[in-house]
Amino acid sequence: MPRTITITLPYPHKALSPNARCNWRTKAEKVKRARRDAKYAAMAAMRLQGWDEKQPATAAVIRPVFFCRTKAKRDDDNFTAILKPARDGFADAGLIVNDSGFRSEPPEFRIDKDDPRVEVTITEVAAGRKRSYRFMDEGSIEYEKASIEVALSHTHIEPCRDCGYPTVRGMLCDRCHPQDEELAA
Repeated sequence: MPRTITITLPYPHKALSPNARCNWRTKAEKVKRARRDAKYAAMAAMRLQGWDEKQPATAAVIRPVFFCRTKAKRDDDNFTAILKPARDGFADAGLIVNDSGFRSEPPEFRIDKDDPRVEVTITEVAAGRKRSYRFMDEGSIEYEKASIEVALSHTHIEPCRDCGYPTVRGMLCDRCHPQDEELAA
């Protein structure tokens, strides 16, 4: 059964918008405040709603609902980006292992003239099989082995039992068995 939690946040400041034109210091202060507010709101919600703090989610879906003062049209992309500091705050609170595990649904907009706010519903999902990518130098052994693994997955070539170098099935590797090939000839 997936865990679900609802967190209520204050309506985000306009400086958090990607389209905001403001001083960098003002934006940094607003981002820091939004992240801190999200962290403490998430910690309180986790305690109140019984979310186990010792077992953070690895993957979750975010469903934001923005309660706005007016009916003005809103840009979904901007409001998704406005929640970035909140996502970081949720990760800081221990709700999720890393904020890269969040998948956002498009925001929903409602009207509430008296109490503008954001209600974020987070539902844990089963983490899909993720591949771990390691950055390697092109000439390194790890890079060569990774390339070989990719090549082997699509062909009838098998790795050498000693060094892993690709060989045609049933033949010896010319890299670590050169003398064996000479003897076979």
